Amino acid sequence: MYAIVIALFVAALLVREPTRNAWLQTLTLTFTSISMIASGNGMVEYHFSVFVMLAIVAFYDQTRFLLVSVSLFAFQHIAGFFLFPLAVYGNSNYSFIMVLMHLFFVVLLTTALYFQIQSSKKMNRIIEEERAAKQLILQQLLEDINQSSNQVTQLSDQVFSQAQTGEQAHEHIHKRQGELVQQVEQHVHAAENDQSDLMRLQTEIDDVVAAFVGLRSRTSHSRETTEKTIQDISNATKRMEGIDSQPEEIVNRIEQLQTISQQIAKDVEDVEKTARQSHILSINTGIEAAHTHAGKHFAVIAEEIRKLAVTSQHTGSIIAKSAQSIEHVATRTSTLLKEQEQTLQVKTDALVNTETHLTTMFEETKRLEERITDGEQSMKGMQVKYDDVTKMLSNHVHTYEELLKRIEAMITAATAQHQQNLESTQSIQQLVNTVQSLRTNIQTLNNGID
Repeated sequence: MYAIVIALFVAALLVREPTRNAWLQTLTLTFTSISMIASGNGMVEYHFSVFVMLAIVAFYDQTRFLLVSVSLFAFQHIAGFFLFPLAVYGNSNYSFIMVLMHLFFVVLLTTALYFQIQSSKKMNRIIEEERAAKQLILQQLLEDINQSSNQVTQLSDQVFSQAQTGEQAHEHIHKRQGELVQQVEQHVHAAENDQSDLMRLQTEIDDVVAAFVGLRSRTSHSRETTEKTIQDISNATKRMEGIDSQPEEIVNRIEQLQTISQQIAKDVEDVEKTARQSHILSINTGIEAAHTHAGKHFAVIAEEIRKLAVTSQHTGSIIAKSAQSIEHVATRTSTLLKEQEQTLQVKTDALVNTETHLTTMFEETKRLEERITDGEQSMKGMQVKYDDVTKMLSNHVHTYEELLKRIEAMITAATAQHQQNLESTQSIQQLVNTVQSLRTNIQTLNNGID
């Protein structure tokens, strides 16, 4: 009964703390089995406790525990058989053959357990070596993964830094592109305004050219009339006999000259007015040209317009003076012709003076016609220049519009690239989170292996 209680106590120790007090538990089991055999009067059933005890001792995988326990059993069986058979077997007539059989099976079991322990140790050693090799590989793998994760982290930091720099650059570029778009739009509006001003100025120049053409036509007509008048006066001088019938015709022609002179004066006023408007428009064009990209071209055109306006105004002044001179001469000639009716001598002198004045008027009219022709040619040349400038402005407007379209396309492409960078940044952030989670799991696994 006591042996059973002791066996249960040892079993409880094995269950609760299997690796502590191995020597105490081995000796306790050995002597418990010896006690059970002695108390069972040497019955075979109680000898099975030896095999159970050896199996339990083999749990420690220590051959020294097994050899000590078997040695105690052998000593107990042999010494007890010869010295204390009754105390050991409970019977003084116990068969020695049974003792030898018990020892044989105990030794056989011990041998089996011994080889089993050795094989288990060898297997455990192989497993430990494999485990160490695998742990080394795993540690190397962990180091590689850790290094890779560090590289990924560094790369992600660089990408984040580049993304932030790209974000700032994108904002700066977007701002500059907006400013550039505004400037291009301003240039387009300015070019359109300049084009409108040039078209209006070209219309004014066309009007001036038309006025010059009309003035040249009237001046040519005046010159022809003056030439005919001179011829008539010359003939009248030669034919003094018929002078009574000619003064009236001469007076009519002179009155026609007065009318033409007045019309020339009116045309001169139109020319001067147009010249003043051209001068003002040239000033406005020069001011607008200073705000545009093609300012040099506009400045040159504005200077040419200003010079032309000054020349036209000066020519108009000369023409006005010539017209006044013609009108004065015509008035004076008319007066002289009226006075010639009083006396033939006075008429003769008047005709001579009239011929002289008309000759002078003819020369002035001829020079006036030449000046008008020069002014007309200058204005036509200016028309050609304005056509070229208008075409150039049209090309500039087209260029600005193309540039504006390209800038808008660049803005669209930059926005798409920025969106891709944001998506890449998010993907890298997810990768970083995954790597961090992997590092945490690997660290947990490494701690579990250790």
